[in-house]
Amino acid sequence: MFAFPQPWGVWRQGVETVIVTAGSLEESTEAQRFLAKNASNSSPVRLVTTVGVHPTRCLEFTQGGPDGESAGEAVAARVAAHVAALRSLAVAGSAGGGVVALGELGLDLDRLGFCPAEEQRRGFQAQLAIAEETGLPLFLHCRNAGPEMAAFLGENRARFKDGVVHSFDGSLADLTAFLALDLFIGLNGCSLRTEENLEVARAVPLERLMLETDAPWCEIRPTHASFEGVKTTLPVAKDPKKFRWGEGVKGRCEPWMMLQVLEAVSHAKGLDEATVARHAHFNARRVFGL
Repeated sequence: MFAFPQPWGVWRQGVETVIVTAGSLEESTEAQRFLAKNASNSSPVRLVTTVGVHPTRCLEFTQGGPDGESAGEAVAARVAAHVAALRSLAVAGSAGGGVVALGELGLDLDRLGFCPAEEQRRGFQAQLAIAEETGLPLFLHCRNAGPEMAAFLGENRARFKDGVVHSFDGSLADLTAFLALDLFIGLNGCSLRTEENLEVARAVPLERLMLETDAPWCEIRPTHASFEGVKTTLPVAKDPKKFRWGEGVKGRCEPWMMLQVLEAVSHAKGLDEATVARHAHFNARRVFGL
């Protein structure tokens, strides 16, 4: 999952730091091992990571609890143990500078087949305790859950310092609600598919804007409304087995494509790329302490 095949290639494209986003306890552990390995290889790209459980994986908080009269207590104990394990990773990792946020966490009501809504809510609530204790910002995932998630975060706003709703594809109303909570908005290819998406992107204030790739997902495709703003491309291999250094792989979003996101968002806003880049860069470094 955490393969990073061409650190020198992305560095040549201007990538200096990459946030390796975790989505489960196992991935959070694996990511920290990967960071240590990358540091020992003297890579020019700095890697940092998150600790957290993605909403579609929140069943891991309660798996293993027995049925019967003691089920309620067993579930509570299982959740507490899982939170304790996440907290331990977050505290140790943030002390060393490798962990910069909690996440992904949030709600995904589009993919209830992976995890029921009630389990997602339980996991979301449980992880806020870690934010309250550590002061780490939230790396938030929201799919088809804007009103509920904004309401929940509003009720718990005093429990966390900062947060970004990443890969944001919500409505103008959702944007307004999240901005009212002083949250940041992360845009990538999945945020820029339609004309309606572009209208929302134009409304994101520069002082609340972040840019991202969500690699290896969420590239800007030729069918996206934002594609007309993309200027930079690289040769791509159609077959990953024929990959060559300095080139991409067809259908795989990569960190260097941050430049394409910058171009597309700047074009949509009618602003020069330097201005948009300066604000997005400052916002990310401030929130994540980079």
